[in-house]
Amino acid sequence: MKISFDNDEIIVDLTESRIKQVGGDKEITLSKKNFLIPTLKGMPKTYHYYNRNKVNPYYLNCTCKEYRDSIKLYPLRDIRRMCKHIFFVLTRDFSARIDSLTNLLLEHQFWKKITDVYEINFNSEKLYLSFNKEYKFVLVYRKQVEWKFYTFFPSNDIWDNNLPPYKELENNKFLSYFIKQLYYTDIKSSLAS
Repeated sequence: MKISFDNDEIIVDLTESRIKQVGGDKEITLSKKNFLIPTLKGMPKTYHYYNRNKVNPYYLNCTCKEYRDSIKLYPLRDIRRMCKHIFFVLTRDFSARIDSLTNLLLEHQFWKKITDVYEINFNSEKLYLSFNKEYKFVLVYRKQVEWKFYTFFPSNDIWDNNLPPYKELENNKFLSYFIKQLYYTDIKSSLAS
């Protein structure tokens, strides 16, 4: 998807996953539409039991039905494969070995019911976007010193508690516009079909 601005006109090209502001230096590129959990160093390859299910945190697999159903849909180590049993074993026993972004995404997948995680490049930095299952809000993950998240409501065009990810108003407007376009073109159209 490509969106450009020319004399107060918005030109949308849905063939590319990129937004560029004509006459300016702003550009957002959509890199990936999934998030793979990195291999955890020093993780034992043994099984753990949680609620009568065998969980292997090294291989990120479980014997529950939820996990068996998700492996048919998502690639290895994809965060969308995680069931509640893997989540609880990882966060209970191994959270110190997981990087802060992965910890946030796992926590939000379980508690905030996020689905797809999109990786984007904006202002020479990598950001991540995740959508709530009901598509009520979008979480934006940005690393400053540590990874932080910001909540955006596309239907109302507002940031939660008026706290956007950037100090610069122009960056926040551009990012908001990108999120709304992604939300209304990719997400809403896929739900309609």
